[in-house]
Amino acid sequence: MNLPSANPASSTLGTELRAARHRRKLTQKALASRARVDVATVQSLEGGRGTLAPLLLVLSVLEHRFLEQPTNTGVGSWLVSHRKRLRISQRVLSERAGISKPAIIAVEHGRGHLKTLTACMSAMGLPIALRADEDEYQSGSANSDFAPRREFVQGDCITVMRGIEARSVNLIVTSPPYNLGKRYHSYRDKLPLVDYRAFAQAWLTEAVRLLADDGSLWLNVGNTRDPDGGTLPLEYLYWPLIKNLGLTLVQTIVWHHHTGLPQVAKFTQLTERWLWCTKRAKGFVWNLDAVRVPPKTTGKRTNPYGANPSDLWSFTSLVHNAKARPDHPCPQPVEMVERIVNACSRPGGVVLDPFGGSGTTAVAAVRNGRGFVSIEVSPRYHRTGIDRLRTWESSQDAAVAAAAA
Repeated sequence: MNLPSANPASSTLGTELRAARHRRKLTQKALASRARVDVATVQSLEGGRGTLAPLLLVLSVLEHRFLEQPTNTGVGSWLVSHRKRLRISQRVLSERAGISKPAIIAVEHGRGHLKTLTACMSAMGLPIALRADEDEYQSGSANSDFAPRREFVQGDCITVMRGIEARSVNLIVTSPPYNLGKRYHSYRDKLPLVDYRAFAQAWLTEAVRLLADDGSLWLNVGNTRDPDGGTLPLEYLYWPLIKNLGLTLVQTIVWHHHTGLPQVAKFTQLTERWLWCTKRAKGFVWNLDAVRVPPKTTGKRTNPYGANPSDLWSFTSLVHNAKARPDHPCPQPVEMVERIVNACSRPGGVVLDPFGGSGTTAVAAVRNGRGFVSIEVSPRYHRTGIDRLRTWESSQDAAVAAAAA
């Protein structure tokens, strides 16, 4: 099939971005701050220059997408699907757009330069125009405020979540108390098993109510003690609750954390589980290209942008590292939570952690252009999370200042 004639768009992407910013009554500085990019980047984008990654951040803040881009579809996926509907190859598109094939591949993976993006759109007859995403936000998706929400809340998670609007978060990442008698949680840990199950039911019900329809819930669980003296894996306790709330279990991830307390009566435990659940069986947010890892082997079938991580994750725990560990007994590695944030949310979205602890989820969200709500019952660890994020932001400011010097 032949390509449609190149579309002589009446406006450029830069003018579209500028018009969208003016409709939101934002200065370039305010837009840069909310998108967590520098002013020079916003200026470049409005001049039709730059790369796709900051463009996506800016579009998310402006609540805009391309005119014919479907809701819940990334730019790269949209371009691929449109090219396939035209029944043309990347090579043919490359020839028509005057862009190299590797550049085409990059844009279809959500990377690359704006000039490549606009050349591809023009060559495929797609208008270089933006539309407001009002329909998506009115339907209950989680970005009703165009500034990413950033909030630490000190209090009981069930009480706090009851005061939050339904379907107002894009992703939930959390690790609840394991009911082992560890007093740092301040949730009357340890409870009789029937009471712990009721507690799990209560917080999970509220969490699911807050989750956007295309969102995911990632639940980190280990083991607790069975009343008969044995071991009860918490995924067995949570599974019926997850099922009854209408969630779909997409996958179980094994976290190998390398360190653990030596055991004598049984094997030393070096793993925990992540349960990845969604409200929809299909159509949930999934950004594979954002979390690819270096391939173990190379060949003709090797993806040039990396391999899909397996369901066995190897991240070193900070529990036994007193120097690296924040003021909390069981913090998770930020890099591990970042993988979840990047894979299952979009820039500008909101990530919720009902058991905020030392603020790991908050830091992972902000580092990757997302907002967050971090709820923590302990005043001490609530303050730890705030201080931890401020420390990271101060280090970023210092790095920017040093680079500008």
